[in-house]
Amino acid sequence: MGRGEALPGRSCTLYIRLAEGFCFGVKLPDALTLTHVRPVRKGEPLVVKQHFLLSQLLGQFIERLEPLREKFGPLMLQFG
Repeated sequence: MGRGEALPGRSCTLYIRLAEGFCFGVKLPDALTLTHVRPVRKGEPLVVKQHFLLSQLLGQFIERLEPLREKFGPLMLQFG
């Protein structure tokens, strides 16, 4: 999952220091929520993304966040 792979280890240290009542808002990565790959150059055609809302990848993403479960707030999805 790219940059998110390191999230639990780094964030657990931060988690310990958080104020009581604090919750994380988590935005799902574009790999899951965008229907097409963004073109590198202007004018290039859009390519359909095979991982759009793929439940297996969503499950893997949520599993990686398990150490932070007690501090979960909203899961945000951005389409478009």
